[in-house]
This record gives sequence, C-alpha cells and structure tokens, in this order.
Amino acid sequence: MNKRVPKLYKEYYEKFGEMPPAPYMSTLSDYEKEQAILQRLSDGKPFAQIKYWSQQPPVR
Repeated sequence: MNKRVPKLYKEYYEKFGEMPPAPYMSTLSDYEKEQAILQRLSDGKPFAQIKYWSQQPPVR
C-alpha cells in the first residue's frame, strides 16, 4: 500500500469524524484512493461528485 494512503485516512477521519466508505474505497487503486480522499479533503465535495466515484458501478 502507498505510504500516503493511511495518513490520508487519518486526516479524513480527523476532519469528518468517519472513515471513507469501505465498499467504494476497496474498488480503487492506491492512486485513486489518494486522489479521491485529497479531493474530498480539499473541496469538501461528497464522494458522489468526485471523479473516481462516478466511474465505479453502484455497490450493492
């Protein structure tokens, strides 16, 4: 795993008080995880509006 990803998870948890959605994050590569979390942290947009989210099929 990319060393930056666990740090980003920690930053995300500190800012939003929850972890990113696990079913969604498990479908992404480390690079995509990093970019999605960085976008969420910087813009505050919901994951549904983030580039990598829209490329994934809905998780059931």
